[in-house]
Amino acid sequence: MAIHFLAACGSAGNHELNLSSELGPFLEPSIHADRQNPRDINRRDFILYFNFTIDALLYKKSATCKVGDREPVDCRSGLLPLTNMTDGDHVITVSVIDSLGRKAPDLTTSIRVDTVAPTAQITQRPGNFSGRMTAFTFNGADAQSGLWGLECSLDNTAFVVCTSPLNLTNLANGAHGLRIRARDKANNLSPEAVANWTVNNNAPMINIVNRPPDNTMARAANFTFNGTLDGVAVTQFQCSLNGAAFTDCTSPINYNNLVDGQHSFRVAGRNYNGEYINPTTVTWRVDNIAPNMPVITTNVVAVSPVGTAQFMFTANDGNSGVGSYQCSLDGGAFTGCTSPVSYAGLPEGPHSFAVRAIDRAGNVSVPAVFNWMVDLP
Repeated sequence: MAIHFLAACGSAGNHELNLSSELGPFLEPSIHADRQNPRDINRRDFILYFNFTIDALLYKKSATCKVGDREPVDCRSGLLPLTNMTDGDHVITVSVIDSLGRKAPDLTTSIRVDTVAPTAQITQRPGNFSGRMTAFTFNGADAQSGLWGLECSLDNTAFVVCTSPLNLTNLANGAHGLRIRARDKANNLSPEAVANWTVNNNAPMINIVNRPPDNTMARAANFTFNGTLDGVAVTQFQCSLNGAAFTDCTSPINYNNLVDGQHSFRVAGRNYNGEYINPTTVTWRVDNIAPNMPVITTNVVAVSPVGTAQFMFTANDGNSGVGSYQCSLDGGAFTGCTSPVSYAGLPEGPHSFAVRAIDRAGNVSVPAVFNWMVDLP
């Protein structure tokens, strides 16, 4: 700033001293909206902030703020308190005039008041049960300030930003919950959309309804079976015969032309992970070979002076094993018996004892026969 003194002579010859200030150049006045002013606001009462740039040697003669159709208000302090604002867009015009009467370009800015929460919904989710992997789809909407984003919380952990679809993996057995919420640009939060379900990584329960007996002569085998998982019927199975690779199967299933020997059948149901684990297994033996002829042991002599007799017997079977014996006296019908077997009150004359072995598959051996004579004194 340059300060000049100016001397002038009056008509009477007196000197008059005039002091003037040559001030300038001055900064042009300007207005700036404070950066802390949000574009979208979720309150009806709030304060906006403005910064005025005025030359240091000058001052604000006036500053006014006008909101929509409201009357202008003095805002030389740079603060504009607003109350009872309605939802929607609002235009704010700020004006300032410095002490030299210069008017800055008006600042026009807009804000959006949004006190309405957005919405969120889950559009796809697992049923009441799932495996260790599952997926969700969801969305959100906001009709005013617009959607800022979506946030997720799994099993009550802190909410994090997420996008749809959401794929979950490595879930442990047990109860789980997913919460989804939407956030709009005014920072309103939606009510939470919630999904609860149970993870079950286990195998289904398999029930074999019909199967061959443990030992059989039949060279064909028929199986019927079913399965449930969490009370729901299983519809997909895989089967294996005698250790072969598992293949898709349905109930009933039949096998033919089985050779003598041990056999195994395994069946597994599909779990929620698409796995066929922990199969149910049954074993049985096909046996078409009869036991050896029994060996009879007795103290009865060829000609016995008594009308009583006792016989012991045993037989071997290298396959399913001996299951039972049948005995016959004097050509009578074979009936079940165990060793030893005793007879009394036998009359004089010839007698015959026969015994045969039956294995567990039902094969019958050749009978062993013992003949003797009762000759009472």
